[in-house]
Amino acid sequence: MKMAVILVALGGPRRLSDVPAFVKRFTGRELPSQAMAEILNRYRRIGGYSPIVAITEKQAELLGQTLGDDYLCLPAFGYVEPCLEEVIAATLARGIKKVLILFMSPFYAYVTCDDYLRRIDLFRKNNPSTVKILPVLSWYKEESFVEVWVEKIKDIFTEEGYFIFSAHSLPKGEKTLIYEDQVKELVEAVALRVGLKNYAVGWQSIPAGIDKTMWLTPTTDELITEAASQGFKTIVLVPIGFTADHIETLYDIDIFFRSLVETRGIDYKRISSLNFGSSFINTLRRIVLKNEQMFD
Repeated sequence: MKMAVILVALGGPRRLSDVPAFVKRFTGRELPSQAMAEILNRYRRIGGYSPIVAITEKQAELLGQTLGDDYLCLPAFGYVEPCLEEVIAATLARGIKKVLILFMSPFYAYVTCDDYLRRIDLFRKNNPSTVKILPVLSWYKEESFVEVWVEKIKDIFTEEGYFIFSAHSLPKGEKTLIYEDQVKELVEAVALRVGLKNYAVGWQSIPAGIDKTMWLTPTTDELITEAASQGFKTIVLVPIGFTADHIETLYDIDIFFRSLVETRGIDYKRISSLNFGSSFINTLRRIVLKNEQMFD
């Protein structure tokens, strides 16, 4: 075996009963009962679980098939099992000397990226060895990644549509500026190639009870209201901030935003998530092969 490739994603509850433990592990605290009840209700609305674990597992499987027998591709998660440290340890136990860890968010979202980097550094300190571990993040500029979104949008392009590129909001701050700029840079690259004229970046999933002015705005729902007031007959949601379906796409985008649009009598379209589409898997392959050279 030449090298291990670990795809690390946030993770999510595999069943409804896992939701409270997952939320506590991610947020680091117990939520008020009313807030937890609302989260549980949202998971019920999307089937009682998050598919992101199964999707990441499938992504790793398909990536392994495209890379070949010299590569061991495994999924790992930040806040559910198998955790990142456990999967790294499993690769070392197999005698593999090169481990590439691909963060499944293409942007530098410091909330998760810094946590993963801290945990990788701690693992290195606690497990000194000759194994080389290479984290790969902020790969949003990858040419084929841009092209995946371009082709998806071209498939349902409409001159009359207003395109909202939606990504998870974060609290404003110096580190958030990096994330914000990266998302906007990708959106501009995609919009230019498609030839979009009516589009904007919206920020979604701000926790309830939070002062929105302290987070990235405009929110996606604010942009929906604005597009409706301007008379657009079609609104297209592009989940540009996500590489797999989970609660933020299946509830926020597919249920909440859809309702906001359709109650105004406007046609609603949603670009499908990347998940394990062949073009996206090939993009991951290119990223791995390009970064593999860093080991030499």
